Amino acid sequence: MMVEFQKVMSGLPDIERLLARIFSTSEANGRNANKVVLHEDAAKKQLQEFISALRGCELVAQACSSLAVMLESVESGRLHHLSTPGKDLPDILPILKHFKSAFDWVEANNSGRIIPHEGVDVEYDPACEKVKEVESSLARHLKEQQKLLGDKLLMSQLEKRHTC
Repeated sequence: MMVEFQKVMSGLPDIERLLARIFSTSEANGRNANKVVLHEDAAKKQLQEFISALRGCELVAQACSSLAVMLESVESGRLHHLSTPGKDLPDILPILKHFKSAFDWVEANNSGRIIPHEGVDVEYDPACEKVKEVESSLARHLKEQQKLLGDKLLMSQLEKRHTC
């Protein structure tokens, strides 16, 4: 059991350093202020660090659950208290479940963008619907104008990927 716990712990990223970076970039001061436009690569790196921290927290939760099995035979109340989620050990599972269901971690890590799953963000879903309505309206208007002109217009379209 102890070997399993050590194996899990050795696979952890430096969570303390990752969390410090995440919180420092979210403070909005200095070079991380809202006025500063971050390049896409920098934003992608920040997102990758965030996802790495989430995965690290998942591993910590797994390690603590395997530690709980080992501690069943130990009588130290303090050790049990320190390793029990919701007591001295924060219960991070509900937060991890929220982030796990909110977006696809693999896709976000690869693309550098978080695209919320439907129903997660109450403001994002109606905005996506509005974008679809506007695109549909524009497509209808284009067809009307093409009929009116009696000629198909040659159009070049920039490739834009909508996330809605």
